[in-house]
Amino acid sequence: MRGTVYITPRIIGRWTCILFLVLAVLAVPVTAAGPGTMLTAGPGREYETIQAAVDAASPGSRILVYPGTYPEAVSVIKNNLYIMATGEDVVVEPPNTAGFQVLADHVTIQGFTIVGGKECAPGIKFEGSFNTFADNTIFFTDTCIGVNAIVCRDSDGGSNFNIVEGNTIEQADLGIIFVSGAPGAINRGNVIRDNTFVGISQNPIMITNGRGFLVSGNRIDEAPYGTCIAIGTESENLVIQGHHTIVGNTIGQCGHNGISLCAAPETALTHNIVTKNTIQNCGGDCLALEAGKGATLTNNQVISNSVSFSMFGSGILLEGDQEAVVRDNLILGNIVFNNHLNGISLMAGTERNRIMNNEVQTNDGVGIAIAGDDNVITGNSAHDNTMDVADLGEGNRWHNNEYTPMVGWATGWDENDAAAIIHTVDGGRTWQAQGDLSAWTGVHGNDVSAVDDQTAWVALGSDNRSDTRGAIMHTTDGGATWVAQTIPDGLAGGIKGVKGLSRSEAWAVSLGGRVLHTTNGGTTWTIVPHPTVPMSEVNRIDAIGDGEVWIADTTKSGDERYVIHTTDNGETWRQEPLPDVMPDAQTFIVSAYSTQAVWSVVRPYTDIYRTVDGGNQWLKVAQNVGGANDFDDICAASEETVWVVLNEMLTGNIFKVQVAEDGSVDVQSFRPSSFYSFEGITCMDDRIAWVAGLQFIDRFPDLPLGVIMYTIDGGEHWYSGTGPSNIKYWKVSFVGAGR
Repeated sequence: MRGTVYITPRIIGRWTCILFLVLAVLAVPVTAAGPGTMLTAGPGREYETIQAAVDAASPGSRILVYPGTYPEAVSVIKNNLYIMATGEDVVVEPPNTAGFQVLADHVTIQGFTIVGGKECAPGIKFEGSFNTFADNTIFFTDTCIGVNAIVCRDSDGGSNFNIVEGNTIEQADLGIIFVSGAPGAINRGNVIRDNTFVGISQNPIMITNGRGFLVSGNRIDEAPYGTCIAIGTESENLVIQGHHTIVGNTIGQCGHNGISLCAAPETALTHNIVTKNTIQNCGGDCLALEAGKGATLTNNQVISNSVSFSMFGSGILLEGDQEAVVRDNLILGNIVFNNHLNGISLMAGTERNRIMNNEVQTNDGVGIAIAGDDNVITGNSAHDNTMDVADLGEGNRWHNNEYTPMVGWATGWDENDAAAIIHTVDGGRTWQAQGDLSAWTGVHGNDVSAVDDQTAWVALGSDNRSDTRGAIMHTTDGGATWVAQTIPDGLAGGIKGVKGLSRSEAWAVSLGGRVLHTTNGGTTWTIVPHPTVPMSEVNRIDAIGDGEVWIADTTKSGDERYVIHTTDNGETWRQEPLPDVMPDAQTFIVSAYSTQAVWSVVRPYTDIYRTVDGGNQWLKVAQNVGGANDFDDICAASEETVWVVLNEMLTGNIFKVQVAEDGSVDVQSFRPSSFYSFEGITCMDDRIAWVAGLQFIDRFPDLPLGVIMYTIDGGEHWYSGTGPSNIKYWKVSFVGAGR
């Protein structure tokens, strides 16, 4: 039959083999797998390496990676891949680049252990959007400065809506980083949640140039050199940034700040929400909102956070540099406690912010310190702080806050040379005259001692030993009335010093060396004898209870100079010698911090002495601090720190002297006014202090005759209180302070 081909069985067999061979060849995956394909990688699997599986995959493929150690760096440039470790022992050890480098969208990397350290490459490095990096463990075996665990450095921006969650990161220099560097470029809508960070050297979480991030549920423990969550802008990026939500993170042991929102100069960071975070044990400020020069930091909300145990900073800080706009922010319902500096601080330049319903307690500085203007402070409870509130700005409105007023008194004399007393209930911001002391012309207010908000004593006297006029003035009603108490007659020079210990007990001393003691509120004052210890010209007395009293008497005894001390309420007295004293020196002032730690100075030199064993041994700890002048008053802030004022007649100086354990001395000098000399000082600690000053020769008739200034930040800034302009202020005392 024409056209008919007969195939013998032999021929059929040959064609059958050829057909099978062709089909087998077609089955070999020489091209990418189709969408939705499942691929496997690992020992004995389809692909020996992860990279081979990635290269073979098509968008939409799923790659399962089986247990084993993979010494490779995986590059992913295809979209829509799901790469998942099966089990806990899937370890990637990249040789010199990132464990995974992703330049794609919709990629998931999940469940791997990535061991970094070689060449200090990142664990995961990516650019793209809608990616997920979840449940990975990343740690570094070598010390690598600047190495990132998971990093998105998209210079052009546009890495959006990625999710980084459930990862554990250990021993990296930087944790999870989103950075967009080009001007105008930002990343948006990324999520960083439920990650655990342990031992990150610098910043566990850092976002620069972003908008609309969610940072939630992360646990950060120990970042000794950085800020735990750092969110900021870069200069020259003029796109308005922010709208981030930072919620429910647990943060501890941050070397710098706990959470920081920082707007770089000339940039804007707005509408962020920081809420329900627990932040503690920070080296700097636990929660800081800061704006650089010309930056905008507005409409941010700090709500319901627990902020505590800042070691060197404040709990919550709001601050702006020159020309910055820091306004319309809300600090609401936070619990702020046990911070080294202030609880909540609004620095100068902040305005129109709201501080509402916060619980602020047991902070070493000020509970709520407001140096900005036109802020609203309402419904807060501030208690058991060194100082509960301080208003250092203008136009701030305080409503329905609960706190203990910071009460103090000062004394001096008026333009008629009559003794004067003034009073404050707002920490020294404003002062009002009290009592009618016009009858005491020619007698000055020499000393003052505030016991509580109702009780104080004032010593009146002169510098003339032949003038026996003097008095101890006393109030038990907050200064509404002052009563001259009955004291022995004929006290040379009147009363030079007074120190109240309680509503019932106080000590006083006359210029001529008579020591007085009362235990019934001054109803009677008893002369305490000191037959074996001469006193002829006393300048200062201090007492702290438990029978401990110290007196600085200028009397010379041969080559020795002494601090006079009793430990038994004056039953016995002893002279405690000061070492290495110049021949013409005189013991001038003494200030006690505790029964063991006491400070003293001599005149006419600016040498400082201290005992830390209750007077058994005094040491000269600083010499010639203020040059050829006299120190005029001191306040013991702690065993390590003393405040000192120096009157230079035309002006004055303030010193803070700190002695380290090794004996080294740090001296800080402050000259906050060119118009006043300083004669009195009191202090709460090494941060909070007040000084009393006066114009000695009335050089500036248009200025008040005296001033009281104060600092709440260790002397960096000083503020002037407002009060009667006709009084020269001599000494100052606050409830709970060192004087």
